[in-house]
Amino acid sequence: MNEIEVRPAALAIQPGQEMFDAKQKAALVSLGIKDASPADLAVFMHYAQKTQLDPFSRQIYLIGRNVQENGKWVTKQTIQVGIDGLRVVRDRIARQLGIPVEYEDTVWYDADGRGYHVWLGEGPPFACVVTVLKDGKRFPGVVRYSAYMQTTKDGKPNSMWARMGAEQLEKCAEAKALRRAFPNDLSGIYIPEEMSIDGPPRPHNPPRPVTLDEINGAIDVEPSDDPVEWPDTAQPPDSEVTP
Repeated sequence: MNEIEVRPAALAIQPGQEMFDAKQKAALVSLGIKDASPADLAVFMHYAQKTQLDPFSRQIYLIGRNVQENGKWVTKQTIQVGIDGLRVVRDRIARQLGIPVEYEDTVWYDADGRGYHVWLGEGPPFACVVTVLKDGKRFPGVVRYSAYMQTTKDGKPNSMWARMGAEQLEKCAEAKALRRAFPNDLSGIYIPEEMSIDGPPRPHNPPRPVTLDEINGAIDVEPSDDPVEWPDTAQPPDSEVTP
């Protein structure tokens, strides 16, 4: 059997690197990043260095979202990670500092303020609290369903929030608590479940698989100072979120 040559080190971000090189930009295109200005990419590089998360392994994303400015819809880039990415940063910082990081039991609340350690209601919870214990100090993340629930164009909860509202809200509460506990490392970084789109959604396309040939082809791109053309490729896998 022929072995497939994989060269992940060729895409690795080097310590102190200030900007993506031509090979890395080509790989980002294959991963679905588009409409990103040089300034957007510089900020993305800063957060990749800051969190030590790998954009080429989809640990951290650059997502284009539509917002309204001066009566016009414009695309703004947002940096996001999955909840597992925040946990990776949490564990790395805890090891570096030599401190324990634990959680109190999650508490969900109904509209009357009664707390539950397991949510069994037919409808969604009214609020949720996740508390991170960092070296014995409490950092609670309190979130309300009405503030975070993501909707379709007709104002109803989207499929994930309709089916798993309690679990989605718990992830939002954990992300908020982790930012409070680790502000130097996680400030300005959000998970998809926390984000809503203020403007019309982009056409939804399922995430396109990236083949080894495409990645190896991106690695073989000759360095160039020419601007990168960002094609109309699929968004990373949070694009279900719709207003």
